Amino acid sequence: DRLPLATKKKWFWSTPVCRNVHLPMDVYSQPSPDDVHCYLAFLFENPQSIASFFNILSDPESYPLSYHCYAGKDRTGIMTALLLELLGTPRPVIYSDFLYSRCRDMEVCSPDLDRIFAAIDYKYGGIEPFLTGLGVSAEKLHKIPEIVVEPAPQKP
Repeated sequence: DRLPLATKKKWFWSTPVCRNVHLPMDVYSQPSPDDVHCYLAFLFENPQSIASFFNILSDPESYPLSYHCYAGKDRTGIMTALLLELLGTPRPVIYSDFLYSRCRDMEVCSPDLDRIFAAIDYKYGGIEPFLTGLGVSAEKLHKIPEIVVEPAPQKP
């Protein structure tokens, strides 16, 4: 009964000025043999960056906004996957969105996201406990869907 983020209020597309949110990786323990280890390091070693991102998303004054990292695929992709998970998007749709945003020559697949979600589910019990554990209040988490999605039009 809700529409995706891309269909939110017309100012989302028409306003040329937006808040620019860079997704830093403040802590990175050591080089990693594959993407999923790098992603797990980003998730579990950078709690302030993740909490800050979701706190910004919960503030209506932050919109419109643009968020990114250096290449716009790894940190940005993971944060988008977490946002979609928070919004209740089915995981196959999240995986499809994540894979679509990747460069064609990169070898990454949905099991990488499975491992990330499995780590969050195992350690915290889901996306909301994960984010509240990082310091984002439940009240703020519940504001995000109210801001970024709108009810689907009623059928006649």
